[in-house]
Amino acid sequence: MSKDIYSMTGYGFAEGKLGGAILRVDVSSVNHRYIEVDVSLPSHLVPLKPYIKSEVEKNVGRGKVSLSLKVIGDIEAPIIELDTSLALKYVELMKRLQGAMKGGEDLLRFFTPLNLGEFVKLRADLDCFKYLENVKRVVVLAISKMNKMRLKEGSYIKRDHTKRIKHITSLLKEIERHIHRLEDKKKNRIEKMLEGLSSNPFVSQSKKEAVVAAAIEKGDITEEIVRISSHIEQYKDALVNGGMVGKKLDFLIQEMNRETTTLLSKAWDPRIANLAVNIKVELERLKEQAQNIE
Repeated sequence: MSKDIYSMTGYGFAEGKLGGAILRVDVSSVNHRYIEVDVSLPSHLVPLKPYIKSEVEKNVGRGKVSLSLKVIGDIEAPIIELDTSLALKYVELMKRLQGAMKGGEDLLRFFTPLNLGEFVKLRADLDCFKYLENVKRVVVLAISKMNKMRLKEGSYIKRDHTKRIKHITSLLKEIERHIHRLEDKKKNRIEKMLEGLSSNPFVSQSKKEAVVAAAIEKGDITEEIVRISSHIEQYKDALVNGGMVGKKLDFLIQEMNRETTTLLSKAWDPRIANLAVNIKVELERLKEQAQNIE
């Protein structure tokens, strides 16, 4: 049964209540060799960072993930504290000043709510761990939305890779059909080579044998075809089995590219060379997308 393939590119967001505030989580991912998580939190929620990072790592296999958590409003109503000692000193000072003025203007009337800020402090003793489960729920929801996007793109990539691998297979079969032409050209070239070597008295028999052996090996592309065919089958299996196959696909593409380059260097026939070039073009297209598969 075919399994899913995920792209490493995606975005998701989610919102939820957190006490008296609104919690918004934005999460995005791009391609990366391993899993790397960057979490940005308000200062009063920083102790929750390891738990949030753990949730990301449980739900994402590979990629560079950036998660931002914002709180809109107050999670809890701040505690208002009055500095009674300072306020009383202020009142006493006003009374002394008024006494010194001997019945002058009532200075205490300036002691209004406008300057109460000097004596009032706002304190927020927030136990962030009390809200950990709520935070995790919103984080997981945002990640699930991101993963839906990654899955959708992964499905497109899978279909495209299946189509391109099928095309590479047909190109390779076409090369196999032209092997007899390559064999004929190789035979003619070796015969001419032998004629030239035979007429040269300065070339030893061992040298002649070495040159002919090299020519025979150069024209033989059977081994490369077998290896490319094997890599194609492994590639198909990886696409069907799904999961975290990005690195495996990238490796198989490199191997197919290497074998095709060798085949191209041995191909004396222009038709075979042209088919091999077309295979390399398709492999380059596969490589670009494979680097974005989880």
